[in-house]
Amino acid sequence: MVNAAMNLPKMNEGGGRILVVDDDPDIRKVLTLLLKAVGYQVDIAEDGDIALEIIERDDIDLVLLDVTMPRLGGFEVMERMNAMDDPPVVIFLTAQGARDDRLQGLFSGAINYITKPFEPAELVAQISSVMKQRMRLEKAQKVSRRDALTGLWNRLAFDQGLTTELARSSRYHHAMALAMLDADGLKMVNDTHGHAAGDDLIKAISRAIIATCRGTDRGARIGGDEFAVILPETDREAATRFLERLSVAIEAESFLAGGMTLNPACSMGLALFPDDGRDAEALKQHADAALYQHKRDRRKERTAMQGRS
Repeated sequence: MVNAAMNLPKMNEGGGRILVVDDDPDIRKVLTLLLKAVGYQVDIAEDGDIALEIIERDDIDLVLLDVTMPRLGGFEVMERMNAMDDPPVVIFLTAQGARDDRLQGLFSGAINYITKPFEPAELVAQISSVMKQRMRLEKAQKVSRRDALTGLWNRLAFDQGLTTELARSSRYHHAMALAMLDADGLKMVNDTHGHAAGDDLIKAISRAIIATCRGTDRGARIGGDEFAVILPETDREAATRFLERLSVAIEAESFLAGGMTLNPACSMGLALFPDDGRDAEALKQHADAALYQHKRDRRKERTAMQGRS
């Protein structure tokens, strides 16, 4: 079967990431060799529970999902995936070829249902077609989920991402942090130097957020001068260090306004799951309250410094 892959076309580099879910180690090995031979990244799971953990943790494009597995079968895995915000597409791959099984698989949301033994060229062709459609859809979704000015997530993507991350953190009992930021002085910059300078201030802050975030963190612009960062698997100490690094990175940025080079600044607030709240609204309210307290404290400091001068 794997030798047949030598005659199949290679996918583009980074052609996609596939999760093979099957309790048969021989099937996992064969599919891994076949799919890697034509250019895909491949993850494997021996049961449904492991599969769900990988899907929630990593960016999987397509799942080749066996129906009959111990503990959690393929249809049950599919049902759990249907509750996710943006699940990968699924092709059921199973020895059960009965009509009712195929219909159940397709009605559950799978893109196809292929019976074993399968023809390698047919399977690769099916996957290639699905991947191309998914990539086109992802490009369109990325545009709709991005803030046009900064490239960060927009408000819709942030709300969806926060809900997803809270569900994952709750399920696996992980800490999670939410940072909220508010740009200082945007109105004054807009009123004094124009909205182009204000946009440059926003972009400067966004560059610092992008540079400071880890690969798993998600930065968003959720309003005119409001930002947020979702920090998965992050406790209070690590989140505080993140804000310290971010504050330094923001103040190191610069933008032009009225022929002058200025440095941006932000007020910041932090909320931790589960200590400060167990749902999105509670976390946002706590982080907002901390942000405005930080803003008040900084105003007092500036007033005190001006009084001493």
